[in-house]
Amino acid sequence: MGLQIFFSIPPPQIINGRPLTISNPLYITEALDDSPLLPADYRTKANALRAHFYPIEIDPSLTIEQKIPLMVEWWTGGHNLLIEHRCLNRNKLREIVAGAKLYLRLV
Repeated sequence: MGLQIFFSIPPPQIINGRPLTISNPLYITEALDDSPLLPADYRTKANALRAHFYPIEIDPSLTIEQKIPLMVEWWTGGHNLLIEHRCLNRNKLREIVAGAKLYLRLV
């Protein structure tokens, strides 16, 4: 009996993050932050979070250890905004994703 090898490809997942790539694609969090389907107050606060934390994320003078708690704070703040505004459900998320320029990045 010969050796049998089975390959399995995991299902696609939405990854919440902003890794820097050459093409600089739009990520799901940016699609949410900028979507006209979400309330203006949510977008204003989400973009204020991005304006504060994104420079920290790309600052080469900070170590990963310094950045991690700040990135957690950013992610938690964005998540709390969605909860506070009660503005996102599955159908709305589908609409936002369908209208956004998102790219699948295989890692």
